[in-house]
Amino acid sequence: MIDASKIKIAHNYVLVKPDQDFETYQMSGKETGIIAPLVFRDEQNHEVSAKQQHISISGTVWQVPNDLVFNGYDIWDIQDRHHPRRDTNTTREPSVQREIDSLRMDSVRFDTAMEVKVGDKVYYEYMANMMADTYGRWVHTEQGLMMFVKYDDLILAKRGDEIVMLNGYVLVENEVQEADTEGFIKQLHVKDRKTRTHAYAKVRHCGTRVKAYLELRGIRDGNQIAERIIYDPRHAKELEYGLHRIFDEKRLLRIQRKDIYGRVE
Repeated sequence: MIDASKIKIAHNYVLVKPDQDFETYQMSGKETGIIAPLVFRDEQNHEVSAKQQHISISGTVWQVPNDLVFNGYDIWDIQDRHHPRRDTNTTREPSVQREIDSLRMDSVRFDTAMEVKVGDKVYYEYMANMMADTYGRWVHTEQGLMMFVKYDDLILAKRGDEIVMLNGYVLVENEVQEADTEGFIKQLHVKDRKTRTHAYAKVRHCGTRVKAYLELRGIRDGNQIAERIIYDPRHAKELEYGLHRIFDEKRLLRIQRKDIYGRVE
């Protein structure tokens, strides 16, 4: 079995030892002691696995890459040099398209600085676990089971009391909406975020801007973010599972700088 401290990573991946999957529920930052079931029964009384609902989305960094490779500029250069003619039905040569696809596969999605350090606790995309299963990114080490997480799947790093937002992410707390006729306070729920075109929020944490997005040519982040912003909630996601909230007692959303419309002074 290999020693994790001896693993060297060329680029784009971080070696992470995941935190233990959840066995109980946590509400508003507090442990409930209630056992989280691994299965449940659907409307047809079929047994359905609930394991995916309790997978950890955080872990400790054991190794970081030598560098991050962003191939967006090379891809755009090739696209400009081999742009299909609009007055014909021709497409790019297959070899050219294969080169573009290869560069895209070997690239991170964001042109950003590498800010993660060994020992950081990181939060990452839920899909990182499934990607590790699909592409065999798990590795057994002397220090335990670990996985390679692509850098652009990282959301934030926690270093003691310091919070370092990664990949252009901003952590926000939605402002409550006006009281309804019954006196209850309305909040922007998940179902509302799919149709609402804008929302107001308080910024809890923000980090370094993204210089370029692989799939959004010409888009780059602005330099300044105010304490209060107006943003596009259709691209917002909750940082944590609702039943496993341990990072903060409040429901926090993660968005990217590109989805911020403006600042509210």
